Amino acid sequence: MTMDINDALPHLPKIRTALQFAAPEWMTGLDAATGERVISTRETPASPVIDVARLAKGAPMDDADLLLNARLWLLALYTLFSARSQQVKQLTEELAELRRRAASPGGRDYAAECAMTCTRHDFRRYLIDRHQLPADARQERIITRLRSILNIRSRAELNADPAAAQRWRSLKGDFEAWKKT
Repeated sequence: MTMDINDALPHLPKIRTALQFAAPEWMTGLDAATGERVISTRETPASPVIDVARLAKGAPMDDADLLLNARLWLLALYTLFSARSQQVKQLTEELAELRRRAASPGGRDYAAECAMTCTRHDFRRYLIDRHQLPADARQERIITRLRSILNIRSRAELNADPAAAQRWRSLKGDFEAWKKT
């Protein structure tokens, strides 16, 4: 007995609906006249008992057990599935957050830090003084020069590549030392 998860998933809304609207109380009994086992339901303790199914005499016990416990077992499995689905969703979100943090050494967003630093006038002067940036360079040229200095194709690499992040931290440290002179 097997079912692929992709085959099972479309059945979940039907199961949820059936469990939601099926009578909350199922019971089994024996019809004294025929000797058949009977599955019955009722909406409330005061409601009348309604027979839902009869199991023929001689029905295999495992099949009878499956039918007799179907509601309870479906409810248990659906409850477990729902709880696990919530856990998977939460863990997936936590994993995405951990990956985002891990991609940036030290948990910092070096790409954003670099973008903001590139707009600073004193950083532009530093690049002119220490890294041969032409004095009339516009913002696009500053970014291009910085990518060349750091040996990166985009600032996103600063969050993904620890070596690139280290080069950025080193350049930033040199910039801070340059400001003090």
